[in-house]
Amino acid sequence: MSTGSPAEFFEREGMVLAFLGVRGDQGVFVFRQEGGREWSFCPVNSILWDTYHQETYRNFKSDPVKSEEIENRLPPLPPVPEVTHVEWENQFTQVKDRSILREGRLFSRVRNAPDQTLIAYYVLVEDPYESSFGDGVFRYFSAAFLSAEEARAHAAAREREGNRVYVKQATAVLQGKELAFPDFRPGMYEHASLEEIVKWLNRRV
Repeated sequence: MSTGSPAEFFEREGMVLAFLGVRGDQGVFVFRQEGGREWSFCPVNSILWDTYHQETYRNFKSDPVKSEEIENRLPPLPPVPEVTHVEWENQFTQVKDRSILREGRLFSRVRNAPDQTLIAYYVLVEDPYESSFGDGVFRYFSAAFLSAEEARAHAAAREREGNRVYVKQATAVLQGKELAFPDFRPGMYEHASLEEIVKWLNRRV
């Protein structure tokens, strides 16, 4: 079962994971055992790669399996795709509904603001139990505001619920006829998309 890169096999809840390279630093192939017919590939830093990688190497939720056993049960691994890595932030900065950048409440607020610039504050929440004993660290979007004070108040309320909280900011500017957010760059573990932040603000500002 050769892909040109060494593979380390694990099983996890009805799927087999084949991490390539050293601890998956060249990607992971996934085979879903119920109804699965072929391996699918998840490049490094993709959302699925991060999920499987944390489950396996951080929180030890996957069981190691010998390659010989996999060879007897499943199809051989396909060749490794040319693209084995993606940028984490690019999965969250794309906006499918471009209309939200050209109209709406947030657009109007930025257009009428001094220097046509506003700072948006958004709150991420992390479940500490999930981070320690579940599938890994995931910091999800909770709310967004144009006021740092409101963002901190919301974060404090979520913290009282037992969450870890993170207040982040992104600068909204008018660039031509669209809003742009030049410094919006989510880090690893941060699952907040630009689209959901803008849509949230459009409903509430």
